[in-house]
Amino acid sequence: MADPFVALASGADASSRETLPLLSEYGYDFEKHRFRYDENGNNITVTEDEALKVWIYKALMTERYRYLAYHDEYGITIEPYQGTMPNSVYTADQICQNIREGLAVNPYIARINRVDVTSIYSDESITVAAERSLA
Repeated sequence: MADPFVALASGADASSRETLPLLSEYGYDFEKHRFRYDENGNNITVTEDEALKVWIYKALMTERYRYLAYHDEYGITIEPYQGTMPNSVYTADQICQNIREGLAVNPYIARINRVDVTSIYSDESITVAAERSLA
């Protein structure tokens, strides 16, 4: 599967707001866990930090390597840790590292601090709460 950010990674400075096109995603209702639509039934499009929140949420909800529709770098690996013995410091570090790796592929993320995300659009941390079912 092709890397969705390959055109951006070839010489573009990920921290430079001017070199990246405006990030755009379909709007997502995080409380109802579904995409947002206007009164005519069309998808609502969001940009900048709101779009980044959607991308982060979907990446955190997607198990890496499971779906052929996604690039191999998209998503996180967390299933090996579900339903196993209680987390150790090592396991917690591995989960945190998997989250960092899953988010770091996006050039719109300027830095990842304590798995807090700061975008290229503002210096404020973006909070995205993601819950995954064990099913």
